[in-house]
Amino acid sequence: MNSQEELELDQEEIEYFMLKYIQEQTKNGKKYVEAREIYEYLGAEMPEDLENEKIVLHPSAAKFIKEYEAKNRPYLN
Repeated sequence: MNSQEELELDQEEIEYFMLKYIQEQTKNGKKYVEAREIYEYLGAEMPEDLENEKIVLHPSAAKFIKEYEAKNRPYLN
C-alpha cells in the first residue's frame, strides 16, 4: 500500500467521523451543527472561512455511514 492510498483511507475515515458526529447531534434534536463543533470534536484547526458555517446532514450521508460501517466496522452491525 503506498502513502497516497493511506491518505485516501484517512480522508474516508475522517469523513466518516464527521458525518457520524453530525448524525448523532441531529438525532439528539439539533437542526444543524456549527463547523466549529466538528473541528473541536476532531481536534483540528478550523479554516477561517468556515467560522460561522452551520452544517446539516445530507440524506446521502446515512448511506455513506452505513456502507462505511459495513466495510470497516462490521462489529457495529
